Parts: sequence; C-alpha cells; structure tokens
Amino acid sequence: MRKLIPSLCVIFLLTATSVNATLWDFFQGNLPSIKERAEYYSQIADDEYTGTYDQNVLLEEYLRNPYSDAFGAVKPFRPSGFSTTLASSLAEGGTETTLVVNSITLPDGTSLASTSFGDLLILTVGEGDGEEKIAVNDLNQSTKTFTIYSRGLEYGRWASSSANILQHLPGEIVYVSDDDHFLNQQYFDLESDQTVSGSNTFSGTNTFSGNTTFSGTITIPEPTADSHAASKNYADNIANQGAATSTETVAGICELATEDEAAASTYLGLNSPLCLQARDASSSPSISDNMIVVTESDGKINQGFLDLTEDFAFTGNTAMTNMDVASSTFTATTTFENAPSIEEDPAYNNDAVRKSYADSTYTTKHYISAFDEPSCGNSCYTAQTFAHGFGVTPDHITLHCHSEGATANSSSGFYDGSTMFVASTVSGSSNDYVVQCGDNGNDYTASSTLDATNITLKWWNDADASGQAINCFLEAWVY
Repeated sequence: MRKLIPSLCVIFLLTATSVNATLWDFFQGNLPSIKERAEYYSQIADDEYTGTYDQNVLLEEYLRNPYSDAFGAVKPFRPSGFSTTLASSLAEGGTETTLVVNSITLPDGTSLASTSFGDLLILTVGEGDGEEKIAVNDLNQSTKTFTIYSRGLEYGRWASSSANILQHLPGEIVYVSDDDHFLNQQYFDLESDQTVSGSNTFSGTNTFSGNTTFSGTITIPEPTADSHAASKNYADNIANQGAATSTETVAGICELATEDEAAASTYLGLNSPLCLQARDASSSPSISDNMIVVTESDGKINQGFLDLTEDFAFTGNTAMTNMDVASSTFTATTTFENAPSIEEDPAYNNDAVRKSYADSTYTTKHYISAFDEPSCGNSCYTAQTFAHGFGVTPDHITLHCHSEGATANSSSGFYDGSTMFVASTVSGSSNDYVVQCGDNGNDYTASSTLDATNITLKWWNDADASGQAINCFLEAWVY
C-alpha cells in the first residue's frame, strides 16, 4: 500500500512551481468536487472538510508535498515502543472494520497519528497461541479507533489467512509489530515489482536497463549530450533546422496562414512569413467564408463573388453592351451610343423619360392668320384646317380674334374636345362657338373639331360682313 495521492496530483507535483498558487491552478482548472477533496483532506486533519479558505490552504500545501515536515515524518515511520490494550472485542473469523484501543500514547508522551505512520501499520493483538497480526490504515485520534485493512496476516508472506483470524477480548495487549509486513509494503526492495505513488527525487545517476514505461508526464531539461532524452520542444524545433526562411527569392520554411490572416493581409515580419493555403482558395463562392478568389477556366471571376445588391460607383469610363438596372445614379457626364430603353414613365422630376412620354407631354403650337370675308359670300359656311403635328389629339385649343371693321371688336374662345366657350365684345358669351367677332350684327362665328392631325375651324358668315378683316391667334396644347 502507498500514500493515497491520485495520479493526477502526482503529475502536477512534478510540474508545480508555486506553493502560493490556488487549488484551481494546482488542478489546472479541473477542480475535484468537495467530496473528493474531503477524501484527501481526511489524511491530514480530523475536522470536517467544507472547503473553507484555511482548509484549502492546508490541503493545497499537502497535495504539493504530502511528505513535508508540516505533515509528519519525511516518509512513513513505524513508531517505536507503542503498546496498549484492546478496548473492544474481535470475533474469531470476524469481519470487523474497526479496532478500538485504550491508549494511543507513545513512551515519550506524544500521540500516535496516521500522519506519522502513513497509510499502513501492523498491530499484534494478544500473546502466544492467541496472537494475531492485523493491518490497519487509519487512526481516529479522538476515539482511539483504527480502521482495519486486513486481519489474520500470515507470518511468511504478505497474505491473509482465515485460520489466523482469532478471537480477542478487551484488555488483551496490542502493540506495533517489528516484522517485515510494514517494510514489505512501505519501502522499496531490489527485486519485486512495485508501484510508487509518492513524489520521489533521484539526484544521482540512474540507469534503467529494462523496458521502462512512463504513464504520466515526464519533464526533462533541454538535452546537451547525444545520449540525452529530448523534449518535445527540442524535437519540434530541430525538425525546422537546416532550412532557410522563405523569402520572395529563396525557397524555405513558412507558417500556414489561417483564413482570417489571409483576409486581413497579416504580416508577421521577414522571419515569420505566412503561406496561403489551397483549401482557402476557390473559383466558385459556394460557402460564406473568407476565401481567396481564383478565376474560372475562362480566366474570369465568377459573378457570384459580387454582391449585386450593393451599390457600385464607377469612376472611370465604363462600356456596357447590355444593361438592365433597377436604379442607377450617374454623377459624371454619361454618353449612350445606343438609346437606353426605359420601361416606365417617370415618377420624379429628374427622372429620364421615354420618347412616348416626351411626345405626349405639354406642347404648344401657335397659328396666326389674317384674312378678309370668306369667299362663300353672305350667310355661308367655310372650313379652315391647321395641321398641328402633335401625332395625338390636342387636349384643348384657344382662339383669339379681332375685327378691324368700323366698330372694332374682339372675342376669345376655348374648346377641349367636349366643351366650347367664347366671350365676345359684341355678343357676350356663348357655348356654341369658339369665335364670335364682327360689326353691327354682321358677325363671323366659328366652331371647331379636333383630331390627331388637324384643328378644323368651321366659319359662318351670318350677314354681309365683307370688308371685315378678322385677325386670329390660335393656340393648341397636349398635356
């Protein structure tokens, strides 16, 4: 048997350097539960472990060096001259787990403690033919109770025999055995296989002639001789020796760049060049990640690399043979060699317009004509046509006429394709004509018709109005 220190602690004992570090640091972040820590703590103190600061300080010191002078002897020590009497009975062939004695005082007045003898002590109970050797591994000082590990130890080897488990009554002598049972379990020997759970330091030269297996972490200094064991750090570094650092002109060693380093153009200096990896390059943007853009087999970049929902600003001359855009802003002078096609009428004042919209928007064309009495004579009709050139029917016309007869007069008329109206200085207003102009009842009147080609005025001379010169001004609009 050995001191009950878990293998995890043994590994840390080899590498821990600061006794002031916390338990968290000691266990490297894998802190055992309070129940598990209480199991370790019970080996150095009798109070209940609850994880207080003082208990953790004591436990940490113990775990870092369980055999320091602060916790008893440097190594398990078999007490000398201890003798007492049995306080409770033990049955023949019994399976008791405790052995209670009447005293734990040593000859020098000090008390026996498990922190001194370690985790194993061999007691002899009884005398003569009634003698029995019992192995115990713990002592509760307050109740003077040993925890029994094994009863009926044989005398010729480390083993237990049921024939050796005898009856014992209170008052029988109990003392520490001075035979080899204790030595066999607590100390090295030169021939048998053994497991060492404690932390051991070998300061001399040691030779391992057989196959040696180390299940824990071995910490060694950097090697200096050819026969020295090498550390991982030394092996990793030696693998790179003999090769130059990569430069733009020399082939050599470089560190593989991560995707983030490639995207950020990371530069670590001349002595630590970064190499781009093929796995970080692609000619097709199939994933959302930092990728190195590679052209396709046609030498062009896949359009999928462009986010076509973003805004684009072209500052140079740009030639586009076929452009279909939802919204574009041209801040510089822009020339279209072929007229662009616009699908919708404008919504804002600065929008470009289609030809059909421009053709149908507000347009004004004036006609001025001066003439005498129509050739039909008195009380007759004559028509006058004006080709407006709009290509669509005008929305409305206005006609202003002035008579130059003995009694000068004038009229202004309006027609929108459905309603006629005229105001005259001779006859007032009327909804029958667009012109009513003359002298003393000898009036010229005119109505109108409109179409996509002509404006037609149909004149009526209701009396002898010859000699009356009528000057007219015609306007037509298309909105």
